[in-house]
Amino acid sequence: MISFVEGEALEERFFALCSGTAFGCKLEAIARGYGFQRPFARFWVGERAAYCLLDGVLGAAGEAEEEEARAFIQTLAPLELFCPEGFAGQIGLKHGRTGPVLARQGKTAANSSWETPVPRWQELKEMHRMLGLAGMEGDFEAFYLDISHRLRHRVAYGVARYRQGRLAGCGLVPAVTNGEALLSALAVEPEFQGQGLGREIVKEICGTMGSRTVYVLREDGENVGFYEGLGFQSQGRWVSGAPE
Repeated sequence: MISFVEGEALEERFFALCSGTAFGCKLEAIARGYGFQRPFARFWVGERAAYCLLDGVLGAAGEAEEEEARAFIQTLAPLELFCPEGFAGQIGLKHGRTGPVLARQGKTAANSSWETPVPRWQELKEMHRMLGLAGMEGDFEAFYLDISHRLRHRVAYGVARYRQGRLAGCGLVPAVTNGEALLSALAVEPEFQGQGLGREIVKEICGTMGSRTVYVLREDGENVGFYEGLGFQSQGRWVSGAPE
């Protein structure tokens, strides 16, 4: 049975189902950053899967309970479903976008107390502009409210690199848990590209994340070789699409 997360027992089951995957990392960071009581984020658990509905997007981690999961998703009617490829196959999702999940296992002690001040409004404004050039979508106000909140609650991490007195490159990790981290965006200004700045940012992020597994989700052919050259390896595929 798929149940709404309410009470300590179901919260613990939710976190257990989220552990160990890029998809679970994404969902767990939302729950730990905002809690289970916010009206804009709702959470459910089944026997083998965890779910979170946020801004019309239903994220799923784990394995689908097939018929039950299909009926549950049809009832929710999300605008989009984001899930592992295997989950999509189990419920018959005809996806529109897909790509590899890349993972890099950390080798040093986990660092849960990194010292990074929350960027000021103008700094995040500039990061948003730069990440937008790299394909990240969304308006700035929503980005600012979400990322600044996550940074304050230490379920996110960001790196900014300056050259000649201005932002030259940045990386954003919007989901950090005890065991995993999800690197969602990396961008370098065109005039500073080809100088190893992107590699430097990724290496700093991986070093700060310590023993955590760092995940990157890419579309097919989209800078996959860059991350493989930094030690990332394929670990399945993601799927995103509108459920019928």
